Amino acid sequence: MTGDKLAALIGLLLIATFVGIVKPYIPGSKRSYFVVAFIALSVLNFALTAQQSDSPAPTGNPAAKSEDGPVTSAGSNSASEREPSAVSQSESNWTYSQRVDEMRGDTERFASLTSENEVSFDFPYTGGAAELDLRRRKKDGVAVMLSIPSGQFLCDNYFHPSVSVKFDQGPVQNYPCVEPNDGTSNVIFIRNESSFIKKLRTSKRVTIEPEFFRQGTRQFEFRPAGLNWQ
Repeated sequence: MTGDKLAALIGLLLIATFVGIVKPYIPGSKRSYFVVAFIALSVLNFALTAQQSDSPAPTGNPAAKSEDGPVTSAGSNSASEREPSAVSQSESNWTYSQRVDEMRGDTERFASLTSENEVSFDFPYTGGAAELDLRRRKKDGVAVMLSIPSGQFLCDNYFHPSVSVKFDQGPVQNYPCVEPNDGTSNVIFIRNESSFIKKLRTSKRVTIEPEFFRQGTRQFEFRPAGLNWQ
């Protein structure tokens, strides 16, 4: 028996003793009503006291509110608890988009990643950060493109047929590259797409070193973790 229940019983005994003392002084016609009222109040008091004693006590480590917002009992931000592997998405630097060709019924899907660094070129080019794009479309499959806002890549079949690429701490590899058929100078296509994307998915850092017209070779660093693209 808990302390609250014991206190309730003691209270009942005290009240009963009091009733026994005052009962002879109550007129006989009213004694039965007095006793019934006493019993009803006693039962109600005992029931309420027992219910309070049976209620679970609050446990330790309650939810708290910090300056950054509500915190769960484990001490972590509640929003982050609700988001699954948000590496995932919240830590990823990739952006995704698509473009629909209504005439041909084809949808181009893109995954884009901007380099961690920028470069500067002499006039008339300005350089900037490079962008790595993965593109998938029905008519020609998967393509890997490297572009820069202002610059002229050198990538031809004779003198500049490849770009140097390094995945994490692995060896430097040369990937064939080609220029667009429309003569665009600030974009190149990196070949061996399947091999490139496979290594891209498992790497935390990728360095690509293309060559530019009258600017020499420049290096661009990318953080490709969290790629979620099919």
